[in-house]
Parts: sequence; structure tokens; C-alpha cells
Amino acid sequence: LDLAARLKPRDLARVARPVARSASEPAALRLRAAVAIRRVSGEPLLPDLFVAYAVEGQDPELRRYAVEHLGEMIGEAAIPTLRDAMRGEADEAWSAAKAALSKFGEKAVPVLIEMLEESDESPDYRGGAAHVLAELKSAKALDALLGAVRDPSEYVANAALNAAIEIGAPDLAARLVPLLKEGSTQDARIAMDFREAPDKAAVPALLDAMERSAPDSFPRSAIHDALRACTGRDCHRQLTRKRCHRGPSRA
Repeated sequence: LDLAARLKPRDLARVARPVARSASEPAALRLRAAVAIRRVSGEPLLPDLFVAYAVEGQDPELRRYAVEHLGEMIGEAAIPTLRDAMRGEADEAWSAAKAALSKFGEKAVPVLIEMLEESDESPDYRGGAAHVLAELKSAKALDALLGAVRDPSEYVANAALNAAIEIGAPDLAARLVPLLKEGSTQDARIAMDFREAPDKAAVPALLDAMERSAPDSFPRSAIHDALRACTGRDCHRQLTRKRCHRGPSRA
């Protein structure tokens, strides 16, 4: 049925419709028949069945399939159920829910921002929202993503920072400098961005970050590389402030 739905042969809907509507048929077959009909004729069959199988506690594979196709079957009404499918620890529905939410584009952004800011939810839930925002590249999410860089969960903070960098903004460097000055689990990641796009305004914050980094650690190495890129000088990893105050501006 999955192949038939892609190929769209003549009379597919007529053959698949009785299968989808028959309660005696296996749920997996009914769900697939409904998707095939939707793609061929546009007819939205069995929306309640898809919602029912998209919730926690169902057979894992059936749940994954229902979540994957829920948006296709019921449109924007699927967003609350997809949001719920991402709650808790990542499971069989997590990736499917992320992919389904991303298909709504900008329409999903407000909900994804709310998800990112739900501090009592799991890192998988909130970090997953950041991953989708990175894919959508919505400038509307930038404030929330930069705020989440301070999150105590390293996974959430890293996902949020990567999304903010992926989205980009003319003033992104200026907004990353205070975060680096303040300090977070993402000092190394911010330093890596300044290594790739040097900015001499970041030097004081990089020096502060170097002071609080552990010797011979990855953050110390990343900060050292960023200082070298921003100043054009090989600032020693053991910290020499006097040699690190001049350098190129960000292009």
C-alpha cells in the first residue's frame, strides 16, 4: 500500500477504501490504506484512528507510523498531538514527531518556542524543539534560542545554540559575546563560532572564558583557537592577556 500510494494507480482508492473502513482488518493495514486514499483522492479517512494510535502506550511501530502521517491526515489539528508525542524521553515517536512538525513550517514556530521554554519538560522534548527550529530557520525563534543557551541541560543549550547559529543574524556575534562573558556549558561552541567568523570584540569574553576553563581541556583548546583567529596572534593556552587585544574584525 505504501508503494501504491506513491505510484497512485487507477482505482486504488476504490480498492483501499473498504480495507480502511473495516474494523476487522489489522490496524497497520487500515492506517496504510487511509494514507493511500488520502494521497490519491484527498479524502481524509480515519482521522480519529490516527490520533488514537499516535498516543503513548500503543504498539511502537503503529504509533510511529500514525505520528509520521498525522499532519498529512488532519492538518494543523495534529500539532497538539505531535507536541505531546515528544514529551518525556525520546522514544519511537520522537523523530517522527519532529519531522511531522517541521512540515508545518512557520505555522509550527510558536508552539516550538513554547516547547523550548517549558523548563519542567525533558531535555529530549526541549532539545528536539530546538532541532526543528534549526531546520525551519525562523528568525522569530532567535530570542528564545539564545535564551536557552543558559539552560542547565547541556543538550538543550547546545541544540539551542546550534539552531541560533544556523539561523544567523546580522547582530549574532554581538549577542554571543555577552553569553560567552557570562559563561555557560557552551563556551567551547561559542568559541568555535568565533574561530570560524573572527571578531575582535569577542576577545575580552574569550579571555574570561579561558580563565575559567580547565587546562588541557577541549574548551581551553577551542578558546585558544578562537583567540588566535580573532587576534592574529598565537595566545598561549596558559593565558597571556597582554598579547591578545588586537585582531581582525568580523567580515
